[in-house]
Amino acid sequence: PAAFVDDHPNQPALFGIPVEASSHYDFSKPFRFVVAIGDSGIRAEKYALLIRRGGVPTTVIHPTAYVSMGAIVGPGSVIFSHAHLDPEVKIGGNSIINIAGVVGHETTIGEHSHVSGNAVIGGNCSIGNRVWVGLGASIRQGLTIGDDAFISMGAIIVSDVPSNYKAISPHRKEALILPRH
Repeated sequence: PAAFVDDHPNQPALFGIPVEASSHYDFSKPFRFVVAIGDSGIRAEKYALLIRRGGVPTTVIHPTAYVSMGAIVGPGSVIFSHAHLDPEVKIGGNSIINIAGVVGHETTIGEHSHVSGNAVIGGNCSIGNRVWVGLGASIRQGLTIGDDAFISMGAIIVSDVPSNYKAISPHRKEALILPRH
């Protein structure tokens, strides 16, 4: 990358690449971008802002990730090291599949969603937009997770999770599903 752009930079460079305040960045020239923010809602807002400013979303796939030839990864998405995307997986734009995340065959993940490290999503699932799947969570095959759902770290999901709900499973065999707000 030519630069990291941050709303509130706290260092002048990262890995030798300059960090610029967003208020000072020249958005008038053509630029490609990836939004590297974990929070799905904030990532969606920044993505839309950068599109409006003329940016072109760039997809980044780590060389150790396995992405099946039949998988589709949307623009601006990031697939981290050792992630695994099975055949016929569809990842929406501006989404993150983090380190060693596994997405089973024929699963669709909506836009602006985040699958955390070591999370496993079974085959033939439908994951909505702006969904957060926490570290080490497991989602059984064939399930639907609605938009803006939150799946906690280590949750074991064995039934559908509606939109705007959170699923938590501390010290339980399966997740407790509660309204998100």
